[in-house]
Amino acid sequence: MYDFTTLSPQDFEHFVRDLLEAAQGYAVDRIKMTAQERAAAPSRGALSAFKHRALARRIHTRIEDYLRFASNPIVPFDNNPAEREVRMAKLRQKISAGMRTLTGAEQFAALRSYIATTLKHDLRTLDALTMLTTPNPWLPETT
Repeated sequence: MYDFTTLSPQDFEHFVRDLLEAAQGYAVDRIKMTAQERAAAPSRGALSAFKHRALARRIHTRIEDYLRFASNPIVPFDNNPAEREVRMAKLRQKISAGMRTLTGAEQFAALRSYIATTLKHDLRTLDALTMLTTPNPWLPETT
């Protein structure tokens, strides 16, 4: 059994690999069942086993990508910030059925990018947009 409070990145990787092996074994066992056994089983049947097996195979082939956050503290655990950045564009696409012109889409993307950058620099959005109309607009420092 694993103690998650003191788990090292290497131990976490071993835990995930053990979990994958168990998932692949479960999926193989489910596929080998007869139709009668599958019908009597509490899960959703062979389709469920195929999905489990496909997920386990995908994680197994890209294990380094999935576990990068465990060995590199700079990498976030999830991609919520990236999904939040895309949300407004997807919402606008859903409401207005997309952008009417390429120029309009580029301007929308530039404005959303500017607003997201100002928020990351703890600047109020209205202040930053107001500064855009002045001769010296706010621009982030380059590295």
